[in-house]
Amino acid sequence: PILPGSSIKGAIRTAFLNDKNGDSNSRFSAKEVRKLEADLLGGSFETDPLRLLKVGDALFDNAALSPKIMFENNVKRIPVKAGKPTRQLLSLMREAIPEYNYAAFSLSINTQNLQGIKTDKTPSLNISLNGIAKHCNAFYVDIFKKEVKRFIQRGCLKESWVTHSEKTLQLIQPFIDKNAGMVL
Repeated sequence: PILPGSSIKGAIRTAFLNDKNGDSNSRFSAKEVRKLEADLLGGSFETDPLRLLKVGDALFDNAALSPKIMFENNVKRIPVKAGKPTRQLLSLMREAIPEYNYAAFSLSINTQNLQGIKTDKTPSLNISLNGIAKHCNAFYVDIFKKEVKRFIQRGCLKESWVTHSEKTLQLIQPFIDKNAGMVL
């Protein structure tokens, strides 16, 4: 399994923009979003501070813990009529990372340092890995907790999973507090 760097950077952008927009839950059209992004980030692509962020693909980092096929659905493409032979089935397989592997992926995230370089195309907002972690944690930890609560109410989560996820959050809390790690 792989998590594309562009998707991770998009998630980081969402958290960054949410913070810059004051946690507003407003809905915008596509045109309004581009204008809002330009306003919040200080202009165009050239002055976008996130253009200085380089995010690699996240690779599954544990060969001993191979992904597992959790279930398979067989869906008939065409309903079978009486007396007709059964057509080929379409198999849909779902793979999942074994549970409780909070460090199963590795990736690289780098920021370009433009300190001392000032042009009209230099971003006015500075970014750092600690700042990115701060934005992501402020945005995604809360979302994670709300989603867990919602799934508990719907009876979709095992109690053991909830207990382990809470323990995992407790384990990484010191890193979250220092903006030395992030939840995405």
